[in-house]
Amino acid sequence: MSVDEQLVIFLNDLRETGRLRVAPLPAELPHAMPLARQQLIELEEISRLDFPGHPPEFDPEIGLEGLLQLYQLARLFLDSSFAPLNREMRANPLQLRALYSMDVALRFLPQLIRLANAAEMPADVQQPLLEVARSWPLSSVGIGSLEIDTQVVDIILGCRSLRLEYLDRILATEQTERLNYEPVLDALRAEVSCPQMLPGKIQTLLEKDHQLMRISTEGTLNDGE
Repeated sequence: MSVDEQLVIFLNDLRETGRLRVAPLPAELPHAMPLARQQLIELEEISRLDFPGHPPEFDPEIGLEGLLQLYQLARLFLDSSFAPLNREMRANPLQLRALYSMDVALRFLPQLIRLANAAEMPADVQQPLLEVARSWPLSSVGIGSLEIDTQVVDIILGCRSLRLEYLDRILATEQTERLNYEPVLDALRAEVSCPQMLPGKIQTLLEKDHQLMRISTEGTLNDGE
């Protein structure tokens, strides 16, 4: 079976059944993988419909990098010795197009982490998974205890479509630690008109934040009197 076919089967199984079907990759990867490329194009067309607003342009070659990276990470379940892909990677998390294109495959990162935890994979073996998760914060919402690069988060917040998707994922997973970065909390506060409709933990956090802001404002006014 070709690498191209392996990638298509892997992605379909992960999406549809949550199963991992992986095999070793050859030392030299083929330059062209038309089947996997087409699969990503079709998946992106579907996922684009769920994104708010107008997401960035999709680059199939960058999307393929994300799929290869995800596949290589999934191989940790078979072989804990991790080797980086022998392929030049051009995806830059500081570029909007890369953030969006990589997410077509890397959005399944939290699922890999859940499978790793269920399999009681040692923490040191999980490190490559977590490193990728740190680099791509849009795709890793739901994975706890990550030191996210706030520079990348700022890029996400600067694009309305990615910002709203990022906030939606935070709300869906109730991952309050992502709100510890003040600009993310500010963005959520700006978008939410009815905090009472939010998930419990996020609602509580916003209410506490509102109380602190009120105390701070009252203190400033009293100082000026």
